[in-house]
Amino acid sequence: MRSILLWLDGSTPEENPVDPAAVTPGIEGFTAIAVLAILVFGLGFFIVRTLRRISYREEVQQEIAEELAARDAAAGADHVARDAAAGADPVGDTDASGDAPENGGAPERG
Repeated sequence: MRSILLWLDGSTPEENPVDPAAVTPGIEGFTAIAVLAILVFGLGFFIVRTLRRISYREEVQQEIAEELAARDAAAGADHVARDAAAGADPVGDTDASGDAPENGGAPERG
């Protein structure tokens, strides 16, 4: 690769005044790489923290949904059992005797 660059430059290795061993990135190169490494580490830390937070929120939302479903199922079972014990129709279109209400289910005015 070096020979191709020298050929494109038009010089020969003897004419090249720069010693390749003396060319280093210096403090600027070290600083640039150090800053990039710190930024990459910080970005990774931030992403992991955000993903953990999202995962935790999803777990909590799922637990809440399961608790609400269990509570609604228990409340629905209690309601059906209470209506059955009272002799009411679970659908609500008949009274305890099994006949349809005379006023069509509307509350009585009195």
